[in-house]
Amino acid sequence: MKITVISVWYNEAILAPFFLTHYSYVDKIHIFLDTATNDGTEEMCKQYGNVEIEKFSFPSNMFDEKIKMRKINNFITELKSDWVYVLCSDEFIFPETKELARTVLARQTANLLYAKMWQSWRHKTETDLDPFNPSVYQRRHGSLLYKKRTKLYNKPIIAKPEIGIGWKKGQHSYLKNEEIVISKEKFVGCHWKNADIDSAVAERMERCERMRGQQNIDRYALEEGMRKKAEEHLNDPQMF
Repeated sequence: MKITVISVWYNEAILAPFFLTHYSYVDKIHIFLDTATNDGTEEMCKQYGNVEIEKFSFPSNMFDEKIKMRKINNFITELKSDWVYVLCSDEFIFPETKELARTVLARQTANLLYAKMWQSWRHKTETDLDPFNPSVYQRRHGSLLYKKRTKLYNKPIIAKPEIGIGWKKGQHSYLKNEEIVISKEKFVGCHWKNADIDSAVAERMERCERMRGQQNIDRYALEEGMRKKAEEHLNDPQMF
C-alpha cells in the first residue's frame, strides 16, 4: 500500500520538523513549496528521505486559494498511490482507534475518509514545543473547531486518488462525485494553528502581507486579540 501526503508550504521552518516526523510512515510527502520561501524550509525538507519538493510561484507573490486548490487537484489526477492525504502544514491526523493508519486504510471498502479536527492550544501545564519529541502529545488540550458549525471541521482529507475528487477551498468540501463512498470510520486530528502563539502571530502577520485585502489590517489589534485568545485557552480540557 502506498500513501502520499500533499501539502502547500511557505516559510514553514517552525512546523516542518513536527509535520515531517509525524508523517514519516507514509511513502511520499509531496510539498508544493512557494519560491518566496526564505526561512530554511527547503533545506530542512531535504533531511527527510520521503519528501519530494516541487517549487512554484503565486502571481505577484500574492497567496491565492483558488490557484492552490487547482494545483493540488491537477496533481492528484496523475498520482500513482493507493491513498492520499491533503493537509495544511499545521494539521496532524491519526486514527480514532490506537491502530496504525495503514491498518485502518487496508480494511477500507470505501474511498473517502473524514478527519475530525480539534483546535490545539497551549495548556498552562505544557512546555515549549520540542521537535525531538512526538508531535501531537505536546499539545493535547483544546476545543472542537467551530462548535456551531461542526461540519466545517469534519474534513474529507483522505481519499483514493482514482475517484477524481475535486477539493474545494481549504479541503473542507469537494465536488459531487457519484464514485465517492464515504467510510464510517474516521481519523481525528489536531490543528496547530495556535499551538505556539509567538509563531502563530508571526505567521498571521506575514500572511496578511501576502493576501489581497488584508494588507491594511490593524496589526497591533490583531496581535493583541490573538494573545488574549491564547490566554483564554490556558485551561482547556484534554482532547485525547
